[in-house]
Amino acid sequence: MKRRLLIFITIAIICTGSQEAAASIYIPVGSYEKVCKIKELPRNGNYRTKEGHPLALGIKYTVYQICWLPIYQEGAPEFIGYIDKTNYLPLNESLLSLIAEENNIHNIKELIRLPFWDAWGGKLIAFLLVSMIIGNLFYKKRS
Repeated sequence: MKRRLLIFITIAIICTGSQEAAASIYIPVGSYEKVCKIKELPRNGNYRTKEGHPLALGIKYTVYQICWLPIYQEGAPEFIGYIDKTNYLPLNESLLSLIAEENNIHNIKELIRLPFWDAWGGKLIAFLLVSMIIGNLFYKKRS
């Protein structure tokens, strides 16, 4: 009984809102590029941009999201020279191998690790939501 009342109140609140408020709700769907830092590089003159910003080793990848939940990644991550969350420099294979050699990184490909939320978070939440919906349908059929 309490559950039905809660659902009714939720639907009533949603339906009584103005159309302008409903039209302003933004639910993002689509893909976007994301960059993240994976390893700090020495803060010497070798690893700085022309403007003097320090560089770190980072990766760039494309995430497909539905309602702020990262569902999957499109393509393989690429190594970049990370400056900040919006600025980066592309790295080619020769520059990447030079950085690995200078910093004693034996297998640079092992550094590629996507953040947990981007790799699994959206999938787990989507799985839980689908499981709850299916479970609720089966529960209602039994009653």
